[in-house]
Amino acid sequence: MLMRFKYLRRHPRVFRSVTGLTIAEFNEWLVELRPFFEAHEAKRLARSDRIRAPGAGHPWGLDYRNGVLLTLVWLRLYPTGVVLGYFFGIAESSVRRTLARFLPVLEAAGRATFRWPNRKQGRSLPEILEDCPEVAVIIDSFEQQVQRPKDKEKAKAHYSGKKKQITRKV
Repeated sequence: MLMRFKYLRRHPRVFRSVTGLTIAEFNEWLVELRPFFEAHEAKRLARSDRIRAPGAGHPWGLDYRNGVLLTLVWLRLYPTGVVLGYFFGIAESSVRRTLARFLPVLEAAGRATFRWPNRKQGRSLPEILEDCPEVAVIIDSFEQQVQRPKDKEKAKAHYSGKKKQITRKV
């Protein structure tokens, strides 16, 4: 959810940092890619070995705009599927399916001009944050109850006035 277009458009510097495009350029790409996407989807849905009818099944986790955005972020930063899933609020398997859905569209449109990732493994979150300091990730924590330590000083250090019990921040 952190990198969906709805949120990133409010931060043009971050948007350019993670995609390599301005918001206006990205919107132009969306218009240019649309016919290629629709042709690719029609071909995908017209497969003869389909088990379900077109439109059946669980809906995609990302819409067209966010699917293109996810693909551009992957091409630009090459994060792992877990990190990319965290950024977009979807599962790692959905990340792989989204990339498989949108990479051929970029290739068909001649827009796959980014350097293709040549690593065997994706980049971790700390590596990405080192390259793009504009991307700030807020990790929320909560207090989890733990067994009371026998040492009174340790127990005192972990006492939560809010929860009125011995806790540990997780």
